[in-house]
Amino acid sequence: MKQVFLILNIFITFLGLGFLGYEVGMLSAIHDWTWIHIPVFMSYFVVSFFLHIVIHEAGHLVAGLLSGYSFSMFKLLSFIWVKESGKITLKKQPVPGMLGQCLMMPPEKIASPPYALYHLGGIIANLIAAAGGYLMWMMPFPPLVKVGFLTFTVVGIVLAMMNLIPVGPNDGMHLWKASRNIEYQIQFNQLLQIHAGMIKGKTARELQGLLYFVGKEPLTDGNNTTMLSLKALKDIEEFKFDQAEMTLRPLWDQFDQVLELQKFEVLKEYLFVLLLSHPDDKAVAEIVNNKWFKKQENVKQADTKRVLATYAFVKENDYEKAVRLLDEAESYIKKAPTLTDQKIERKLNDYLRRELLGHE
Repeated sequence: MKQVFLILNIFITFLGLGFLGYEVGMLSAIHDWTWIHIPVFMSYFVVSFFLHIVIHEAGHLVAGLLSGYSFSMFKLLSFIWVKESGKITLKKQPVPGMLGQCLMMPPEKIASPPYALYHLGGIIANLIAAAGGYLMWMMPFPPLVKVGFLTFTVVGIVLAMMNLIPVGPNDGMHLWKASRNIEYQIQFNQLLQIHAGMIKGKTARELQGLLYFVGKEPLTDGNNTTMLSLKALKDIEEFKFDQAEMTLRPLWDQFDQVLELQKFEVLKEYLFVLLLSHPDDKAVAEIVNNKWFKKQENVKQADTKRVLATYAFVKENDYEKAVRLLDEAESYIKKAPTLTDQKIERKLNDYLRRELLGHE
Protein backbone atom coordinates (compact mmCIF):
# COMPACT_ATOMS: atom_id res chain seq x y z
CA MET A 1 0.00 0.00 0.00
CA LYS A 2 2.86 2.37 0.82
CA GLN A 3 4.28 1.94 -2.68
CA VAL A 4 0.87 2.67 -4.22
CA PHE A 5 0.59 5.91 -2.22
CA LEU A 6 4.12 6.88 -3.20
CA ILE A 7 3.44 6.28 -6.90
CA LEU A 8 0.20 8.24 -6.65
CA ASN A 9 2.06 11.13 -5.04
CA ILE A 10 4.68 11.15 -7.78
CA PHE A 11 1.98 10.92 -10.47
CA ILE A 12 0.08 13.93 -9.13
CA THR A 13 3.29 15.95 -8.84
CA PHE A 14 4.32 15.25 -12.42
CA LEU A 15 0.78 15.82 -13.65
CA GLY A 16 0.65 19.23 -12.02
CA LEU A 17 4.10 20.26 -13.21
CA GLY A 18 3.35 18.88 -16.68
CA PHE A 19 0.19 20.95 -16.95
CA LEU A 20 2.06 24.04 -15.80
CA GLY A 21 4.87 23.40 -18.28
CA TYR A 22 2.38 22.92 -21.11
CA GLU A 23 0.55 26.17 -20.38
CA VAL A 24 3.78 28.15 -20.04
CA GLY A 25 5.04 26.63 -23.28
CA MET A 26 1.88 27.64 -25.13
CA LEU A 27 2.06 31.20 -23.81
CA SER A 28 5.78 31.36 -24.58
CA ALA A 29 5.14 30.47 -28.22
CA ILE A 30 2.62 33.28 -28.51
CA HIS A 31 4.52 35.97 -26.65
CA ASP A 32 8.09 35.12 -27.65
CA TRP A 33 9.37 34.65 -24.10
CA THR A 34 13.07 33.83 -23.90
CA TRP A 35 15.56 32.54 -21.34
CA ILE A 36 15.51 35.99 -19.77
CA HIS A 37 12.09 35.13 -18.31
CA ILE A 38 13.34 31.97 -16.58
CA PRO A 39 14.32 33.81 -13.34
CA VAL A 40 10.77 35.22 -13.24
CA PHE A 41 9.25 31.74 -13.51
CA MET A 42 11.63 30.42 -10.84
CA SER A 43 10.71 33.26 -8.51
CA TYR A 44 7.05 32.32 -8.95
CA PHE A 45 7.87 28.83 -7.65
CA VAL A 46 9.82 30.10 -4.66
CA VAL A 47 7.21 32.67 -3.67
CA SER A 48 4.31 30.27 -4.21
CA PHE A 49 5.99 27.55 -2.15
CA PHE A 50 6.67 29.94 0.74
CA LEU A 51 3.15 31.39 0.66
CA HIS A 52 1.59 27.93 0.71
CA ILE A 53 3.73 26.92 3.71
CA VAL A 54 2.35 29.95 5.57
CA ILE A 55 -1.19 29.21 4.36
CA HIS A 56 -0.88 25.54 5.34
CA GLU A 57 0.20 26.24 8.92
CA ALA A 58 -2.36 29.04 9.23
CA GLY A 59 -4.97 26.50 8.12
CA HIS A 60 -3.99 24.21 11.00
CA LEU A 61 -4.24 27.17 13.37
CA VAL A 62 -7.73 28.15 12.23
CA ALA A 63 -8.92 24.53 12.14
CA GLY A 64 -7.55 23.96 15.62
CA LEU A 65 -9.31 27.01 17.01
CA LEU A 66 -12.57 25.91 15.37
CA SER A 67 -12.14 22.48 17.00
CA GLY A 68 -11.73 23.96 20.46
CA TYR A 69 -7.93 23.86 20.64
CA SER A 70 -5.87 26.78 21.97
CA PHE A 71 -2.67 28.26 20.57
CA SER A 72 0.70 26.93 21.78
CA MET A 73 3.38 27.40 19.13
CA PHE A 74 3.72 28.46 15.49
CA LYS A 75 6.96 27.82 13.59
CA LEU A 76 7.87 29.27 10.21
CA LEU A 77 11.40 28.76 8.90
CA SER A 78 13.61 29.95 11.80
CA PHE A 79 10.89 32.08 13.43
CA ILE A 80 8.93 30.69 16.38
CA TRP A 81 5.89 32.29 18.00
CA VAL A 82 5.28 30.84 21.48
CA LYS A 83 2.52 31.58 23.98
CA GLU A 84 4.26 32.12 27.31
CA SER A 85 2.45 33.38 30.42
CA GLY A 86 -0.54 34.41 28.35
CA LYS A 87 1.55 36.42 25.88
CA ILE A 88 2.80 35.49 22.40
CA THR A 89 6.59 35.82 22.15
CA LEU A 90 8.64 35.79 18.95
CA LYS A 91 11.92 33.86 18.95
CA LYS A 92 14.39 33.07 16.22
CA GLN A 93 16.15 29.72 16.04
CA PRO A 94 16.84 27.39 13.10
CA VAL A 95 14.95 24.10 13.25
CA PRO A 96 16.79 21.64 10.93
CA GLY A 97 14.51 20.00 8.37
CA MET A 98 11.36 21.84 9.44
CA LEU A 99 9.83 24.62 7.34
CA GLY A 100 6.69 25.13 9.40
CA GLN A 101 4.64 23.70 12.25
CA CYS A 102 1.56 24.67 14.22
CA LEU A 103 1.10 23.18 17.69
CA MET A 104 -2.12 23.58 19.65
CA MET A 105 -3.35 22.59 23.09
CA PRO A 106 -6.29 20.14 22.93
CA PRO A 107 -9.50 21.15 24.71
CA GLU A 108 -9.58 20.12 28.36
CA LYS A 109 -12.03 17.71 29.99
CA ILE A 110 -12.71 15.95 26.67
CA ALA A 111 -11.69 12.30 26.55
CA SER A 112 -11.37 12.17 22.74
CA PRO A 113 -10.82 15.68 21.33
CA PRO A 114 -11.76 16.13 17.63
CA TYR A 115 -8.77 15.49 15.40
CA ALA A 116 -9.92 15.30 11.76
CA LEU A 117 -10.40 19.02 11.08
CA TYR A 118 -7.15 19.88 12.89
CA HIS A 119 -5.17 17.50 10.68
CA LEU A 120 -6.99 18.53 7.51
CA GLY A 121 -6.88 22.28 8.19
CA GLY A 122 -3.65 22.92 6.32
CA ILE A 123 -4.70 20.85 3.31
CA ILE A 124 -8.07 22.59 3.10
CA ALA A 125 -6.36 25.99 3.32
CA ASN A 126 -3.96 25.10 0.48
CA LEU A 127 -6.83 23.95 -1.74
CA ILE A 128 -8.92 27.05 -1.04
CA ALA A 129 -5.93 29.27 -1.83
CA ALA A 130 -5.23 27.25 -4.99
CA ALA A 131 -8.85 27.70 -6.09
CA GLY A 132 -8.43 31.43 -5.61
CA GLY A 133 -5.27 31.35 -7.70
CA TYR A 134 -7.10 29.48 -10.45
CA LEU A 135 -9.86 32.10 -10.53
CA MET A 136 -7.23 34.83 -10.83
CA TRP A 137 -5.57 32.90 -13.65
CA MET A 138 -8.86 32.98 -15.53
CA MET A 139 -8.99 36.78 -15.28
CA PRO A 140 -7.71 38.98 -18.15
CA PHE A 141 -4.35 39.80 -16.57
CA PRO A 142 -1.12 40.20 -18.60
CA PRO A 143 0.21 36.75 -19.62
CA LEU A 144 3.30 36.95 -17.42
CA VAL A 145 1.12 37.73 -14.40
CA LYS A 146 -1.25 34.88 -15.27
CA VAL A 147 1.66 32.44 -15.14
CA GLY A 148 2.29 33.56 -11.57
CA PHE A 149 -1.28 32.75 -10.56
CA LEU A 150 -1.14 29.42 -12.37
CA THR A 151 2.11 28.53 -10.61
CA PHE A 152 0.53 29.41 -7.26
CA THR A 153 -2.44 27.18 -8.11
CA VAL A 154 -0.36 24.16 -9.15
CA VAL A 155 2.03 24.44 -6.20
CA GLY A 156 -0.94 24.62 -3.81
CA ILE A 157 -2.62 21.54 -5.25
CA VAL A 158 0.61 19.52 -5.33
CA LEU A 159 1.50 20.43 -1.72
CA ALA A 160 -2.04 19.65 -0.58
CA MET A 161 -1.90 16.21 -2.18
CA MET A 162 1.58 15.55 -0.82
CA ASN A 163 0.20 16.21 2.66
CA LEU A 164 -3.06 14.33 2.12
CA ILE A 165 -1.73 11.09 0.63
CA PRO A 166 -0.35 9.10 3.62
CA VAL A 167 3.32 8.83 2.73
CA GLY A 168 5.79 9.57 5.51
CA PRO A 169 5.05 11.69 8.59
CA ASN A 170 2.51 13.98 6.91
CA ASP A 171 -1.02 15.11 7.81
CA GLY A 172 -2.59 12.32 5.79
CA MET A 173 -0.57 9.68 7.63
CA HIS A 174 -1.48 11.14 11.03
CA LEU A 175 -5.15 11.25 10.04
CA TRP A 176 -5.08 7.70 8.64
CA LYS A 177 -3.45 6.27 11.78
CA ALA A 178 -5.76 8.21 14.10
CA SER A 179 -8.85 6.99 12.25
CA ARG A 180 -7.75 3.37 12.61
CA ASN A 181 -6.39 3.37 16.16
CA ILE A 182 -7.77 5.13 19.23
CA GLU A 183 -4.34 4.72 20.85
CA TYR A 184 -2.82 6.96 18.20
CA GLN A 185 -5.41 9.64 18.97
CA ILE A 186 -4.54 9.44 22.65
CA GLN A 187 -0.82 9.62 21.91
CA PHE A 188 -1.26 12.64 19.65
CA ASN A 189 -3.15 14.49 22.38
CA GLN A 190 -0.48 13.57 24.90
CA LEU A 191 2.19 14.98 22.60
CA LEU A 192 0.35 18.27 22.30
CA GLN A 193 0.07 18.43 26.09
CA ILE A 194 3.78 17.67 26.42
CA HIS A 195 4.64 20.57 24.11
CA ALA A 196 2.32 22.84 26.07
CA GLY A 197 3.95 21.72 29.31
CA MET A 198 7.43 22.42 27.94
CA ILE A 199 6.34 25.91 26.90
CA LYS A 200 5.29 26.49 30.53
CA GLY A 201 8.67 25.25 31.77
CA LYS A 202 7.74 21.93 33.36
CA THR A 203 10.61 19.57 34.11
CA ALA A 204 11.10 16.40 32.13
CA ARG A 205 10.22 14.44 35.27
CA GLU A 206 6.92 16.31 35.60
CA LEU A 207 6.09 15.42 32.00
CA GLN A 208 6.71 11.67 32.43
CA GLY A 209 3.06 11.09 33.30
CA LEU A 210 2.14 12.12 29.76
CA LEU A 211 4.31 9.46 28.10
CA TYR A 212 2.25 7.16 25.91
CA PHE A 213 3.56 4.56 23.48
CA VAL A 214 1.50 2.94 20.73
CA GLY A 215 2.46 -0.71 20.95
CA LYS A 216 1.41 -1.51 17.38
CA GLU A 217 3.95 1.00 16.06
CA PRO A 218 7.75 0.52 16.16
CA LEU A 219 9.86 2.68 18.47
CA THR A 220 11.12 4.45 15.35
CA ASP A 221 7.63 5.73 14.58
CA GLY A 222 7.86 9.52 14.88
CA ASN A 223 5.61 9.88 17.91
CA ASN A 224 7.11 6.90 19.74
CA THR A 225 10.59 8.30 19.10
CA THR A 226 9.56 11.60 20.63
CA MET A 227 8.15 9.82 23.67
CA LEU A 228 11.32 7.76 24.11
CA SER A 229 13.47 10.87 23.78
CA LEU A 230 11.45 12.56 26.53
CA LYS A 231 11.94 9.51 28.73
CA ALA A 232 15.69 9.81 28.22
CA LEU A 233 15.55 13.56 28.77
CA LYS A 234 14.42 12.99 32.37
CA ASP A 235 17.59 11.00 33.06
CA ILE A 236 19.75 13.54 31.24
CA GLU A 237 18.16 16.32 33.27
CA GLU A 238 19.07 14.40 36.44
CA PHE A 239 22.61 13.56 35.19
CA LYS A 240 21.81 9.82 35.00
CA PHE A 241 23.64 9.35 31.73
CA ASP A 242 23.95 5.54 31.97
CA GLN A 243 20.18 5.20 32.16
CA ALA A 244 19.66 7.68 29.33
CA GLU A 245 22.09 5.69 27.19
CA MET A 246 20.12 2.49 27.75
CA THR A 247 16.89 4.26 26.88
CA LEU A 248 18.21 5.70 23.63
CA ARG A 249 20.19 2.64 22.53
CA PRO A 250 17.23 0.99 20.70
CA LEU A 251 16.95 4.06 18.48
CA TRP A 252 20.64 3.82 17.65
CA ASP A 253 20.31 0.11 16.93
CA GLN A 254 17.45 0.86 14.51
CA PHE A 255 18.81 4.16 13.26
CA ASP A 256 18.08 3.43 9.59
CA GLN A 257 14.35 3.32 10.42
CA VAL A 258 14.34 6.62 12.35
CA LEU A 259 12.53 9.42 10.50
CA GLU A 260 14.88 11.76 8.66
CA LEU A 261 13.51 14.74 10.57
CA GLN A 262 14.55 13.10 13.85
CA LYS A 263 17.86 11.51 12.87
CA PHE A 264 20.04 14.42 13.97
CA GLU A 265 18.25 14.80 17.30
CA VAL A 266 18.68 11.10 18.05
CA LEU A 267 22.36 11.14 17.10
CA LYS A 268 23.06 14.30 19.05
CA GLU A 269 21.62 13.20 22.37
CA TYR A 270 22.89 9.63 22.09
CA LEU A 271 26.40 10.96 21.44
CA PHE A 272 26.10 13.22 24.49
CA VAL A 273 25.13 10.45 26.91
CA LEU A 274 27.75 8.10 25.45
CA LEU A 275 30.49 10.66 25.98
CA LEU A 276 29.54 10.92 29.65
CA SER A 277 28.90 7.21 30.25
CA HIS A 278 30.87 5.10 27.74
CA PRO A 279 33.24 7.45 25.87
CA ASP A 280 35.23 4.56 24.39
CA ASP A 281 32.17 2.97 22.76
CA LYS A 282 32.76 2.55 19.01
CA ALA A 283 29.42 4.24 18.38
CA VAL A 284 31.00 7.60 19.33
CA ALA A 285 33.22 7.65 16.24
CA GLU A 286 30.40 6.27 14.08
CA ILE A 287 28.08 9.10 15.14
CA VAL A 288 30.65 11.85 14.65
CA ASN A 289 31.33 10.60 11.13
CA ASN A 290 27.67 9.97 10.31
CA LYS A 291 26.41 12.11 7.41
CA TRP A 292 23.29 13.13 9.35
CA PHE A 293 25.42 14.46 12.16
CA LYS A 294 28.09 16.12 10.05
CA LYS A 295 25.68 18.14 7.92
CA GLN A 296 23.94 19.60 10.97
CA GLU A 297 26.82 20.08 13.41
CA ASN A 298 27.06 23.80 12.61
CA VAL A 299 23.46 24.47 13.64
CA LYS A 300 23.36 27.44 15.99
CA GLN A 301 21.51 25.87 18.90
CA ALA A 302 22.39 25.51 22.56
CA ASP A 303 22.06 21.71 22.59
CA THR A 304 24.22 21.23 19.49
CA LYS A 305 27.01 23.41 20.91
CA ARG A 306 26.71 21.63 24.27
CA VAL A 307 27.28 18.23 22.63
CA LEU A 308 30.22 19.49 20.57
CA ALA A 309 31.76 21.04 23.69
CA THR A 310 31.52 17.70 25.48
CA TYR A 311 33.16 15.94 22.55
CA ALA A 312 35.95 18.54 22.40
CA PHE A 313 36.81 17.98 26.06
CA VAL A 314 36.28 14.21 26.37
CA LYS A 315 37.68 12.99 23.03
CA GLU A 316 39.85 15.82 21.71
CA ASN A 317 41.25 16.98 25.07
CA ASP A 318 40.79 20.54 23.83
CA TYR A 319 39.95 22.59 26.91
CA GLU A 320 39.85 25.97 25.15
CA LYS A 321 37.58 24.70 22.39
CA ALA A 322 35.21 23.18 24.95
CA VAL A 323 34.99 26.46 26.86
CA ARG A 324 34.37 28.41 23.65
CA LEU A 325 31.61 26.04 22.57
CA LEU A 326 29.94 26.17 25.99
CA ASP A 327 30.04 29.96 25.80
CA GLU A 328 28.33 29.74 22.41
CA ALA A 329 25.79 27.31 23.84
CA GLU A 330 25.02 29.72 26.65
CA SER A 331 24.43 32.55 24.20
CA TYR A 332 21.76 30.46 22.44
CA ILE A 333 19.90 29.27 25.54
CA LYS A 334 17.43 32.15 25.57
CA LYS A 335 16.57 31.35 21.94
CA ALA A 336 15.50 27.80 22.76
CA PRO A 337 11.82 27.37 21.80
CA THR A 338 10.44 26.41 25.23
CA LEU A 339 11.14 27.27 28.87
CA THR A 340 11.84 23.58 29.55
CA ASP A 341 14.52 23.54 26.85
CA GLN A 342 16.05 26.68 28.32
CA LYS A 343 16.08 25.34 31.88
CA ILE A 344 17.60 21.99 30.90
CA GLU A 345 20.26 23.53 28.66
CA ARG A 346 21.27 25.98 31.40
CA LYS A 347 21.42 23.14 33.93
CA LEU A 348 23.57 20.98 31.62
CA ASN A 349 25.83 23.89 30.74
CA ASP A 350 26.47 24.53 34.43
CA TYR A 351 27.05 20.82 35.03
CA LEU A 352 29.64 20.55 32.24
CA ARG A 353 31.50 23.64 33.44
CA ARG A 354 31.58 22.29 36.97
CA GLU A 355 32.23 18.57 36.41
CA LEU A 356 34.37 18.61 33.25
CA LEU A 357 36.01 22.02 33.21
CA GLY A 358 36.28 22.59 36.96
CA HIS A 359 34.44 25.92 36.84
CA GLU A 360 32.13 26.98 39.65
